[in-house]
Amino acid sequence: WDESDNKAVHCTECFAALILLTHLEKLNNKIKSFDEISLFDTSDKGLICNGPAEVNVLIGNIKTNPLIAQLETEMCESLSANEKVLDEGFRIKSFYFKSSLYIILSGNDRIGTLYSVYAFLEKIGIEKFGPGEKGTYYPKSFNTNSDLLSMDFIENPAYKTRGCYSEYLDDTCDDLLEWASFNRMNFVHFLKISNPHKIKKLGMKISGGGHKVLYRFMDPNQEYPYKHKLYGGEGKPEDLYEVSRECKDNKAGCECKHTAESCKTFLTYSQAHPEWYTMIDGKRSFRRDYESAKNGYCTGDNFCTSNADAVNELARLITNDLSDGKLSRVDYFDFWMLDNGKWCQCDLCSNPESGNLSFKLMMVVYKIDKKIKEAQQQGRIKRPIKILFPAYHETLPAPDKPLPKDFDFDNCIATYFPIERCFVHNINDEN
Repeated sequence: WDESDNKAVHCTECFAALILLTHLEKLNNKIKSFDEISLFDTSDKGLICNGPAEVNVLIGNIKTNPLIAQLETEMCESLSANEKVLDEGFRIKSFYFKSSLYIILSGNDRIGTLYSVYAFLEKIGIEKFGPGEKGTYYPKSFNTNSDLLSMDFIENPAYKTRGCYSEYLDDTCDDLLEWASFNRMNFVHFLKISNPHKIKKLGMKISGGGHKVLYRFMDPNQEYPYKHKLYGGEGKPEDLYEVSRECKDNKAGCECKHTAESCKTFLTYSQAHPEWYTMIDGKRSFRRDYESAKNGYCTGDNFCTSNADAVNELARLITNDLSDGKLSRVDYFDFWMLDNGKWCQCDLCSNPESGNLSFKLMMVVYKIDKKIKEAQQQGRIKRPIKILFPAYHETLPAPDKPLPKDFDFDNCIATYFPIERCFVHNINDEN
């Protein structure tokens, strides 16, 4: 979750070396005459190893491996990843130096270096068709001269996102995760993630969020976290938001007056700011179905996306959680409204000038992205975060108004859900 920390680089590169060593040892056992590849430590920064091994394998690049940097200097030639290698890409190069064969497995970043090890193992015939030992294939023979002498190639990913989305799997099976990493998966969304450290080490980014976002953040029945300017709240920080007319009128007609001892012992979001929530047929609705939510169906009535304070508070809560809460290891944040949820019908939301539902959704995404970027500039978040929003049911039509000129299309990405459509027809067939 902090790619600027060199410990992350060392962690993945050391794991890459371990993977290489493990598979070579197994290959040695299966091919008894195969004893020509070895790995050696690079702790002695002033030494180019020219030992008895016929093949020396170096992992990393000129920034992470001092031997590669020293070789480049002595040979006056670029040996590691260069400007043609993109994120998660790599270069593999073999060459002779002082009578020994060197093979450099070099990524543009830590993930690229890990992938270079996987690609090297594939070049010598080792494949992972499935998880674990049963899913691993080792060649029956190996020829060092023909298989290793002519390596010099660059490989970059053809797709930026390659992975598994499942609301049922978890990360408890190491064999599954290592199989996914070996096959260059860089994305996972699981029901439960217990070891984000290992997932990140394997080069995979974590996705989280979904329909449950509006149950976790600013749920109408959650406690209001500020000292309300009308109702108070001892020990809480000063309120960031002004009291609305709806709130004042609501207090006048409410028996408990929203004191700290009433209203279920605390002031809720919906009591503090009823104007933040959906208006349906002229009345505010705070509908949630908590029993269904326990089984993953998070439905109800959405919040009012035209209320600037509501959007600001939601963006603040989400950003804080991405910084140091349950989402603090998430790289892809799924911002979805409630499943089959009803949208607000207040005067602002009903005005055609406010745009269609896709435009409203993307403007909320825009403001969340701005808040995340602010936290990144402050150093509170030290990783890139992409926001995924759905083209799904009511948000299938494109936005009917121009988006802001600084809308970040690289980080705010639509996910198209072809749910309930006929797959016999082509994707562009309106029938």
